[in-house]
Amino acid sequence: MTEYKKYKGSEADFQKAVASYLDFKGVLWFHPPNEIKAKPQYMAKRKQQGVKSGVPDICILEPNSKYHGLFIEIKVGCNKTSDYQNLWLERLSFRDYKVAVSYSLDETRAIIDEYLKIK
Repeated sequence: MTEYKKYKGSEADFQKAVASYLDFKGVLWFHPPNEIKAKPQYMAKRKQQGVKSGVPDICILEPNSKYHGLFIEIKVGCNKTSDYQNLWLERLSFRDYKVAVSYSLDETRAIIDEYLKIK
């Protein structure tokens, strides 16, 4: 198993780097902006509109012969996945989506590349 160096920097910068890579690869994907902090009224409105806590950071909508898509939760430093994030990852995996948690840009790229190789 390859040992990857943890990403040094902010999660926002990590996210931007992954976004650039996915756009370069021409992948159909999105990032749900769940990290927004706002007044309780606005957060309640978002929840009513369907915003869900714990959805992974990277949602890749490219099916292959094995999976319906790929979902990646990215983390920096010593951050761990939350209970809500773990629940989402379990539910997605159960429904035949590939899921991963990554602390490294190189690892994230490798996960994406390996996933896209599956025909």
